[in-house]
Amino acid sequence: MANADYLAHCRPIFVSLEVMTVFSLYVMRLLVRVRDELDVLECRSEIHGHFTRQACHLNVPFVRLKKLQGHYRISSIKAFNKLPVSVRYMNQARFKTQVKKLLTENPLHNVEEFFNLPVDVVNTYFV
Repeated sequence: MANADYLAHCRPIFVSLEVMTVFSLYVMRLLVRVRDELDVLECRSEIHGHFTRQACHLNVPFVRLKKLQGHYRISSIKAFNKLPVSVRYMNQARFKTQVKKLLTENPLHNVEEFFNLPVDVVNTYFV
């Protein structure tokens, strides 16, 4: 399909073919799910009246067990908090387009790579 060498690294091939990895698809579903439920989820500023730097972030529910910290609901809120605040005011179609563009140009080989993306790289897709 790409006439690549057998041992060639696949990341540039994914970018050139504009194909999303399985992990990129998973992260996209996480983000779209939170975007759909944005009116139901509460911000940290709704929890308390303190003016903190992350008051506009969504509240991540407390879980005691390490096993539950990777749960779909918890991971989706953490992933959404990685995005700039301006995405809350985007329409749904533009949001999906920008997330897809971000994840096709930065293919993920695990979910942690999304959380390790530099903030300025993520912000360039949501201006």
